[in-house]
This record gives sequence, structure tokens and C-alpha cells, in this order.
Amino acid sequence: RSYNPPFMATKRNQGMIDEFRSTEGYNPLALQRINPSLNTNDEKYDLLNVKYVLKINPENNQPYFEENFDRMPNAWFVNKTLIISSEEIGEKMKNGNFDFSKEVLLEKNPSISLNTDETIQANIVCKEYSPNYIKYEISNSNENSILVQSEIWYPSWKVFIDGKPSEVYRANYSLRAVEIPKGTKIVEFKFVSELFNIGKWITITTLVLSIVFLFINFNRKK
Repeated sequence: RSYNPPFMATKRNQGMIDEFRSTEGYNPLALQRINPSLNTNDEKYDLLNVKYVLKINPENNQPYFEENFDRMPNAWFVNKTLIISSEEIGEKMKNGNFDFSKEVLLEKNPSISLNTDETIQANIVCKEYSPNYIKYEISNSNENSILVQSEIWYPSWKVFIDGKPSEVYRANYSLRAVEIPKGTKIVEFKFVSELFNIGKWITITTLVLSIVFLFINFNRKK
């Protein structure tokens, strides 16, 4: 959307209906950290893998979409990490000059060793993408690396490396990163919310009990 002049290219939450991704996300869900902590929208869009940006033609005030050729990919490898505390990472990103294509800002140390002198040769292809599941296939993984994803970090996202669970790090203020041991073939992200599952079973139990009580009450009245 554009705020000056005001214009919305789509209705609110339209991406959920028509299945396209937008930086707006789902409007009622206001996360603490959404966009990377950078000074300009263009910098944020690059890091978020935004392909099309809404622009306003100054000559006629008409909106149009412009392709963003400087965007980072949906997922990429780095072998350099900078560890910054959660209290400082926001200001550090705004005031620093980082090459996000080669390094990643983390809030805790990764557990694998990284060879910063070697060039990462691995290739990655997204094989499946849905709201609750993302699957990547990796080839030629010759060195340990960190996989950075242009997706928003959230504690209910779990990751599995060749079928084994691993940790999802919060990277670059609001994105996700995962350790990739050399030789890795498959990386899967799954949205698994324990609170949602608890709420689901409470709802089902309440519904079943309500039906039982209604049946008992109906028989009593008869």
C-alpha cells in the first residue's frame, strides 16, 4: 500500500483469500517483530524477497507495480555470523553496514563450526510451499553453513534436517535461520502450534459434551 498519496492495491487480508504473499500478512495478527529493522522500505523489501513493489507515478498519481531486481532469494546460504543481543540487534541493523548475502545476524551462537574461508557451493531449490509447510532440496552441500530464510520467525515453526529436528534461530531481527551440516539433502519447515492443538481438543471435547447434555436434557423433558 501507499500512504502518500493513500492507496491500497488490494483489500485487507486479500492474500489469504487469493493465495499470494504480502508483507502485510494477516492484519489482526500483530507480531512483535515483523519487518527487519532497517532504515528504508527498499532495504526491508530486499531482505524480505519482495518481488513487486507498489509505486505511484508522480506525473499522474496513478499506482503501478515495479519489479524489485535487488531482492534476496527466498532462502540462501551464508558462512559468517555476527552475534548480537536481542536488546541491541534492532539498533545495530539500522546503524550498521551489513552484507546480508554473506553474513547473518543471530542472537545466539550456532552449534556447528563454520569455515569462513571457503565459498559455499551448495544449491537450494524450494520443492513445496504452503502456509504451514515448506520443503527445500539441497545439492552439493560441501561445507557447514547457515540457511537464511526470508520468512518471519515465530516459535511454532519447527525445522527438520533430513528428517531430524533442529533449531530455528531468529536471524536479522525478524527472520529465520537454520544450521545446515555439510551433506544435507532435505530441509523441511513445519508449523506446529501446541497451543492451537490444545485449543482444538478443548473445542472438540466441549462440542461432544454439549451434544451429550442436550440429548440427556431432551430425554428428561420427554
